[in-house]
Amino acid sequence: MASAHNPLPARPTSQAPLHVPGFTPISGLPEKSDLETLSKAAILFGDQKDFVDIPPKLVKLIEQCWKTASVTNPRERGPVQVGTARVQPKSWKPEDILAKKKMEESNAYAKVVAPTFRKPMGLMADEKVTPVGIANDWRLMKPLERLSAFTFRGDSRGPNEIASADGFFPPVTRTDEAYVDSVIFPQFESYMERRFQTKITRAEFNTAFRQYSNSDRAGAPVVKAYFIWRALVEHEAFHIPRMVVNEALKGYISTSRAMSVAYEFSLRKNGWVYLTRVRGGFLIPTAIEADWVGNYERECELAYPGHLPWVEIFAFRKTRPPGGGPKKRGDSKFHGPLYVRNGFRETYPEAYQKVVQAFTCAEQ
Repeated sequence: MASAHNPLPARPTSQAPLHVPGFTPISGLPEKSDLETLSKAAILFGDQKDFVDIPPKLVKLIEQCWKTASVTNPRERGPVQVGTARVQPKSWKPEDILAKKKMEESNAYAKVVAPTFRKPMGLMADEKVTPVGIANDWRLMKPLERLSAFTFRGDSRGPNEIASADGFFPPVTRTDEAYVDSVIFPQFESYMERRFQTKITRAEFNTAFRQYSNSDRAGAPVVKAYFIWRALVEHEAFHIPRMVVNEALKGYISTSRAMSVAYEFSLRKNGWVYLTRVRGGFLIPTAIEADWVGNYERECELAYPGHLPWVEIFAFRKTRPPGGGPKKRGDSKFHGPLYVRNGFRETYPEAYQKVVQAFTCAEQ
């Protein structure tokens, strides 16, 4: 019982630091400042030519896509036709003519559309950044610069959860229920409507998704359409211009050179900003350098192809107090200690100083 001589101990004003193996918390750092004043220059490290490359099969694919096909020995077209156009009715009886008509209708050509879609908004409603058809302009990726740098990424998940998952995985690999509900089903539903003018049910999608996961192609036309759609999606998974417009089901991890951008993404929930070591990320150019970038250049993106494992996470800090109310954009505030990977300061001393300045919102 409390008394004048033995008052109750004061309640702690902050939570104890998390225990994250391999990381040391640095407490007593500033929490609030203007993130927009921070530099957006890339924090480079090491040999810029020593980076993790994209898979050899993908390199070969892209090299082939960049080459313009040509006919070696052009010849005149023969009378052979492909598809239902060459199918003649067995006879001119009404039932045989009707059978041919049904075959033509069932194999009717459907205009190819972009497999994924994002409705343009405001300044983004530009035909130069709105996908049309299947991606075939791989030449746009050829001049892109690749950098090895420390970058930032905002995420709603805590560090222990991301560590358990072994880092960040690209959207095209995700099969979790939340992503299926919020992205995969709506994207496939949109594809079926835009290409075939067909409205599918969630039950039809669930069947197709389950059979795709089991590599079972048998079944209704929706199942076959889903297999084709996934092939189209995976074909353009590493297409940078398409990823910039819509990251749904793409093969890159999006990171930013700008702390302010990562901070905004973390505000969606009780979020965190992570420092990622990216080896050979694709530097997204400005709209002046490439018109397909449009209004997306503000994200200052460095896109990493494939899985970014936990060993490439070098620091993180929470961006909203536990139980705190929603924060307004621009009310830039971190909370609690900065967690730094052991050995970071000794291995990359120059980068370490810039990173601490960024996470404490100090001037650079």
